[in-house]
Amino acid sequence: MDVVEERIASKAKLSRIENGKQAVTVADVRTLCWFYGADQELTDQLAELSKETAQRGWWEAHGDAIPTWFHTYVERESAAVEAWTYQTGLVPGLLQTPDYHRSVFEAEAGMLLPSDTAERQVQLRVERQRAALDRATPLEVVSVLDEAVLAREVGGPEVMAEQRKQLLELNRRPNIRINVLPFSAGAHPALKGAFTVLGFDSSDDPALVYLETRAGSRYIEDPSMLLSYREDFARVRAQSVPIEEYLK
Repeated sequence: MDVVEERIASKAKLSRIENGKQAVTVADVRTLCWFYGADQELTDQLAELSKETAQRGWWEAHGDAIPTWFHTYVERESAAVEAWTYQTGLVPGLLQTPDYHRSVFEAEAGMLLPSDTAERQVQLRVERQRAALDRATPLEVVSVLDEAVLAREVGGPEVMAEQRKQLLELNRRPNIRINVLPFSAGAHPALKGAFTVLGFDSSDDPALVYLETRAGSRYIEDPSMLLSYREDFARVRAQSVPIEEYLK
């Protein structure tokens, strides 16, 4: 039996682990040990070893501030060289101001929050942005925002004014391009929802599509589906306008 054929792990994930681009988690170790029939003693030893040798990412210092299902995404984002993202309802996390993110988080979580919870989330978002956009070789971000994203006054007029200002400033960076898809574009190929395509610098680490829902996340690595999303993004971008033109 083969690990990939049995859907224990994808070929891409195995490649990332083998090339040292993804840490091996305790869950990975125990699953593989079960698959290969290792006894309990060896399984426990390898699981402990994985704890000692796993590379710590910036996100690990935040503990439960990051949902378990989102750990994989920030890990992949930190290794990516490019991100193509189409958003329908929110400014992408990498481009949000602290006040915008605080407003989004408080609206999603409700008002029954410990006093420091929202601030922890804001700090986490700031660190994520620095890790992706201020590293030695910054992440290349190509973003298309549906007009609804900028029409919705998240946090009120002042918060949105600051958010629009930040988008214009970020768009001046050589590694960031932001467009807006106007309502006048009508029907388009991405009407079914937001998505992000992450690209990497190695053929052993193929691109993937990331979809986020209230229930968690989904990753698509199938080449034909990946091509379909890339084509949809290209068509949506062709119908959009540069953000400085939209906000002039």
